[in-house]
Amino acid sequence: MPPADTRLNKWLRRLHASYFAPVEHGIESGDIHRVVVMREGGIGDIIVATPAIRILRDRFPDAHLTLITLADGQRHLGAQDVLATTDLVNEIVDLGKLSGLGPGEKRSRQERRRLYDNFIAHLKRMRIDLLVKLTADKEGVATLATHMAMARKVGVKYAVGFQCVTHEHDGINQVDRLIEIVRPLAPRIPHRGLELSVSREDELFADRLIQNLLPHDRRFRIAVHAGGDKATNRWSPERYGEVLRRAVQEFDLDILQIGGPRDTEFAEKIKGIVPEAHSEPVGKTTIPQLAALLRRCNLLLANDGGPMHVAAAVGTPVLAVFSARDMPGKWYPHGASHRVIRKHVPCSPCLLFTCNTHECMEFVSVEEVYGALAEMIRELASG
Repeated sequence: MPPADTRLNKWLRRLHASYFAPVEHGIESGDIHRVVVMREGGIGDIIVATPAIRILRDRFPDAHLTLITLADGQRHLGAQDVLATTDLVNEIVDLGKLSGLGPGEKRSRQERRRLYDNFIAHLKRMRIDLLVKLTADKEGVATLATHMAMARKVGVKYAVGFQCVTHEHDGINQVDRLIEIVRPLAPRIPHRGLELSVSREDELFADRLIQNLLPHDRRFRIAVHAGGDKATNRWSPERYGEVLRRAVQEFDLDILQIGGPRDTEFAEKIKGIVPEAHSEPVGKTTIPQLAALLRRCNLLLANDGGPMHVAAAVGTPVLAVFSARDMPGKWYPHGASHRVIRKHVPCSPCLLFTCNTHECMEFVSVEEVYGALAEMIRELASG
C-alpha cells in the first residue's frame, strides 16, 4: 500500500483535474494577463522562491504578477525588502491583511464570514488567469484543498503547485523543489539563481558603515550570524566566540556580526570573547542593507537562517552550522561555493523549535568549525 501522503497527493491531483484546465499541452503567453503566486514565510522562504518566480516572469513577461504571502508583519516587510526594486512582481499582498483573517486575529464567526466574502469578491475582481501555489513544507491537504476550492470559486482557469511536500522531497533543496512546481509551465526556460533588491542607497550605507567600523582594511572580512528565530538552529555563541578568537590569532581579518533585533544577546556574548567581532550592525539593517554588507565580505559564518540565504543571493560563500531538525540538503544555501556542517542524530528530523538536549548541535565541535573556516580562508588567499 502506498504511503498516506502519496495517496493524499493522488486525491489532490484528481481534485485539481476537476477544477482547472490542464497546462501540459501549453499555454499561450497572450492568454495570461494576471498571474498570482502564493508563497508563505519569511526572508529565506521568499529568497529561495525567487528562481521559480523569475521563470514565471520570463514565461509571461507582459502579465501582471502578484505575490500573495501569509506571515506576520515582520516577515511581510521581509518580502517587500527582498523583491521591492526587482521586476519579479508587480505587487505584494499580505493575505492576512487582505482577508482580515491573519495569524492571531480573533473575530466572531459572523465577522469572519463577512471578511471572507469580501476577500472572495476582491479575488474575483483581480480576474486571475493563472494561480501558482509554491507550497510550504507545513501546508497540509486540507489547506491545499481549501485554496483550490477558493481558486475555483473566483474563476481561476489554470493552477499549478497544489501538492503536499512528501518524503519524496527529502534531501531536495528548496530552490530546486520550487522550480519543479513551475516547470510544467516553462520546461525550457533556465533559472537564473537567487535574487533580491539592493539599491544604490543600500550600497552607500554599507560603504559608510564599513569605513566607520573597519578602518584598518585588513586582508579578509568575514560576517558572522550566531542568532536565528529557532532555538534548535542556534549553535552556542560561546563556541562561535572560540572559533573567532582562534581566527583573529591566525589570520589578518575583520569580523562583522549581523542579524536581527533578537540576535543582539548572542552578538554581545561573542563580542565579550572577541572584542574584534563588531556587533554594531546587529538589529540595525534592512534586508537590502544587509545584502550590501554581505556582498562586501569574503564569507559568512552562520547558523541556518535568513542571512545565510541573503549571502547566497549576493554570491558570498557561506560556512553554515546546521542542526538536524530537518532533512539534510533541504535548506542548505543554494550554490556550489558553500559548506555545511551537520551532525546526524537518531531523532532527526524532529522539526522542533526548542530541544532539551540539543545533541545535534552539541556534537558540532569548535575544532571542526574552525578547521572548515580556516580552510575556506586559505582558499580565498590562494585564489
